[in-house]
Amino acid sequence: MLENVDTVRGKQVLVIGESHDQRCYFFIDSGSSVNLVSSGFIKKVGLENMVNSCSLKLSSFSQNKIPICGEIKLRVTIADTEYYSTFIITDLLDTEFLIGDPFLRQSGASIDYKENVLRLSEGKAAPFKLKPKNVSETVKIRCNKIITIPSNSMQYIEGKIPATNEDKKGLVEVKPE
Repeated sequence: MLENVDTVRGKQVLVIGESHDQRCYFFIDSGSSVNLVSSGFIKKVGLENMVNSCSLKLSSFSQNKIPICGEIKLRVTIADTEYYSTFIITDLLDTEFLIGDPFLRQSGASIDYKENVLRLSEGKAAPFKLKPKNVSETVKIRCNKIITIPSNSMQYIEGKIPATNEDKKGLVEVKPE
């Protein structure tokens, strides 16, 4: 059992696995109606020519639109068990993969919070892992007003960092004078 995984206070539930010979972090989201993979991962493993078009329209739980780059069938291995699943490709992931309800049903997996593992069929289990510090995280910064930034340019804009960002690493909030 992994004592330092805090699944109660809203930490992400991650497991380690592999896809196309790359070690990956899989974010488990039983409330997601799709499986997602980052476009960066698809580029990293050179599978751009295997991407199929996708007519789905996705939005997050907060009703923000999720841009889709296509879909792809991928081989993933978790707890030494191999699966082939369809993943929707997007740029809005903090990890390489988000495993949603379709994968959980296909694999017969269940989330065991008592033991802090993802239980797979055949009695195998993948322990929950903490998100490593070197994995980037997307933080929304709310702007005070709508600003259009011309292409091929850079502009500093005023915004508010949410209070939920605990370490604020890489972020600076200017205090109003």
